[in-house]
Amino acid sequence: MSQSTWIRGPICGIGNCRSRLYKSYAGRKICQYGHVVEGNVEFGEDDGEAYTQTRRINLSINDTGFGSSVTASAVPTQSSTPVAPSRLYGKEARALHYKVAQHLLRKILAMVVKELFPGDSSYLQNVTILTKIFWVRFCKNFHDSTSPTILDLYVLIFLAMRQLNQHPIYIDDFLRLLKTNKVPFINAATLIPTSYLRQLNLAQRLFSANSIPINDLFHRKVGTLASVVAPINQWRTSLELFYPGAFKVFIDLKLQDAPCLLTLFHRIGYRITEGYFNSTWKNVTSLPETQYVALLHLVIKLYFAAAPDVPDLDKWIEFLSMTGSDIPCFNTKIHSMPFTSMIDMSKEKTSKYFDWIQNNLIPEDRKSGDSVDIPPTTKKLYEIFSLSASEKPTEVRKSQVDFIERKKNTLSSENILMLEEKLLGYLCVRFGLTRKTLVEATQRMELSFYKALKADDAIIR
Repeated sequence: MSQSTWIRGPICGIGNCRSRLYKSYAGRKICQYGHVVEGNVEFGEDDGEAYTQTRRINLSINDTGFGSSVTASAVPTQSSTPVAPSRLYGKEARALHYKVAQHLLRKILAMVVKELFPGDSSYLQNVTILTKIFWVRFCKNFHDSTSPTILDLYVLIFLAMRQLNQHPIYIDDFLRLLKTNKVPFINAATLIPTSYLRQLNLAQRLFSANSIPINDLFHRKVGTLASVVAPINQWRTSLELFYPGAFKVFIDLKLQDAPCLLTLFHRIGYRITEGYFNSTWKNVTSLPETQYVALLHLVIKLYFAAAPDVPDLDKWIEFLSMTGSDIPCFNTKIHSMPFTSMIDMSKEKTSKYFDWIQNNLIPEDRKSGDSVDIPPTTKKLYEIFSLSASEKPTEVRKSQVDFIERKKNTLSSENILMLEEKLLGYLCVRFGLTRKTLVEATQRMELSFYKALKADDAIIR
C-alpha cells in the first residue's frame, strides 16, 4: 500500500487494537494491523471452525503502519516508494569517499587541462592514463587509513602532468587556478551527486576547501604524495625542466634582459646542481620546485648587483608592490582583506569581486529571484540589486611587454637589500611559499654557489 492512502479515524477496538489509521481496500475499511472494521464476515481457516464477526487480512506491516505493504497472498503487488539512503559511517563511508573522490578527479582533470592547455586535444588522453595509475597507487596506500581531500586530487593531477612532461607545468600555474577558483576548489562539492552527499557526513568538508594551499601547503602535499605514487628515482628533476618557467618569471617582472637572465640561470644553476636538482622529497626547502624559486631569487639579485645597466629601482619597486591579484583578498589564504582595502577598491574591481562571489559562492538555486525557496525579503533585494551577469569588458591583449626603463647601475648595498626584500615577498606570493622556507632555500643556494666559485678559484682572497 502506498503511504499517501492511510487516513486517521477512531480507535479500531477489535481485539483491543489501538490503531487509528485506516485504508479502504476492495470496498472494505481495514486498520493498519489488518482488522476489517465494517462488520464484514471472515471464514475460519480450519475445517469445521465457525465463522466470526471480524476478519484479519494478511498484511506485512511495521510498528506504525506507514510504508506497509500487503503480501502477495492478499493484495496484488504494488511498486514500493524508494527510501532515501541513510548515512554511512566507518569503512562503508570511507569506501564511498573514495568513490566520490574518483568521480571528482575525472571531472576536475578535464577542467584543469582545458584551462592550462586548451589547444592540445591529445594531452587530456595522455595525462588521464598517468593520473589513473597515480590514483590507484594512492588508494593502495591510504584506503585503510584516511580519506582523500580535494587538495590530494589536485596534487595528483599536478604530479601526473609533471611526470608526463608533455608540457611545462609549475606550481604557480596551479595556484593561479585555485586562488581565483578557475577550476572548482573551494566549491568542488557542488560536483558531487546529491545522493552521495546525503549518505556522507564529511563530504562537504573533504571536497570543499576552506583555504587556499599557500604557505608551503601545496609544496608539502607534493612532497608527501610524490614518493607514494612513484619511486623517488623517477622524480630526478632536470634543470632544463624549469627554463620556460624561469623565462616567464623574468618577463613578468618586466626585465628587458630576460634572455641574458635565462643564460645566467642556466650557467649558475648547472654549476651548482650539475644539471639536476637532488632531493629526498621529505623537506619543503629541498624540493626541486623550492630550489627552482631559490635559484630565481639568486639570479635576479646577482643581476641587479653586477649588471652595468639595470631597471630604474624606484619604478621597479613600485611595480612589484602592484603585482599579484587585482583584488587583494586573492593573495591571502582565506580570501580575506581589511575593510580599508575593500573601501579603496575601484568601482571596476568591486564589480569584478562581486561577480566572482556570484559565480563561485552563491548556489545556483539562489542566483535567480524566481526560485520558490527564496524568502520574500531576499526576493525584494533581487528587485533592487539584480544578480544578472554583467557585461564583460573586452580585453585588449598587448603584443609586447612594457619593460621598465634601464639606467646605469649605481645601486648601493642598502638598495640591494631593499630590492631583495621586495623580490622575496613577490616570489612567496606567486609560488605559495612562506618567507622562512624561501630564505632558508636561498641561503642554501647561495652557499652552494659560493663553494662552486671557491672551487673554481673565482674568489679573490
